[in-house]
Amino acid sequence: MDAYVHGRFGGAIPELFTSIDDAILKADFLRYFILLREGGVWANIDTYPHRSVAEWVPEAYHGKANLVMGIENDHHKQSIWPGSPYSVQLYQYVFLAKPGHAALRVLVDRVVRNLAELKRSKANRRITTFEGIMATTGAVCFYAGPDGIFHQCDGGDA
Repeated sequence: MDAYVHGRFGGAIPELFTSIDDAILKADFLRYFILLREGGVWANIDTYPHRSVAEWVPEAYHGKANLVMGIENDHHKQSIWPGSPYSVQLYQYVFLAKPGHAALRVLVDRVVRNLAELKRSKANRRITTFEGIMATTGAVCFYAGPDGIFHQCDGGDA
């Protein structure tokens, strides 16, 4: 994993990536790197396909869809988990993206900021809470607040 990131990303990203001790944070971050750089379909090893990838996109959008994500939880305006301001949670363990998609560029930038802040604030302490992981590298990074990835993309990469 470290060699992949070092070989394909510059600046402070490789050093930050190799400094991550928490396996969940590192795996989340790696999936975003791979899809940003290579594109394709990501599915965690513990998922099972109930439909083929070809069925994910309606025929009218074949050749036009650049990012496909599903909804994991929809709590109909109720909190996903206690204290969360979100009622809908997107999959981030199974999704499809074209290389260089703007949403993934924004996401990687956001995760870099989150991890750098974590490193500064909790030197060498691991995040072990579900909420901490979700906010640092997990699904919340896709849509949290006005700097969520879907707020920053102009739709050109939809």
